Amino acid sequence: MVAAMTISRSCLCAVASALAVAVPTAAVAHAVARRPIEDCGDVATLDDDGVFIGAATAQGGACTNARAIAARVARSTGCKSRRSCRQRTYTCLLATAGKELTLVRCENGRQTAFIRFEFGS
Repeated sequence: MVAAMTISRSCLCAVASALAVAVPTAAVAHAVARRPIEDCGDVATLDDDGVFIGAATAQGGACTNARAIAARVARSTGCKSRRSCRQRTYTCLLATAGKELTLVRCENGRQTAFIRFEFGS
């Protein structure tokens, strides 16, 4: 009976060791696959209303696309009133931070590309 327990414990130790090696390797592989966050800068002041779009970033997409989506969302009264909208293939969620600042996060349907920016006066 003692020999059976020793074998079981040694098998458990081998399995635990294999899992300890496999889990960090999988986590590293997932982190490597993620694209870097690109700083897309400030877009500009829009028209005469004094709204400024700033701190635009893109992950998994181009900055030109991110800036274009940011400008369309900031101009859209529908997006502002519903606090969410779709622009191109992205779904955007808007959150107010204080009286004048709005934070926006947009992601594509596959959740492989993200855009973040803020706008306000």
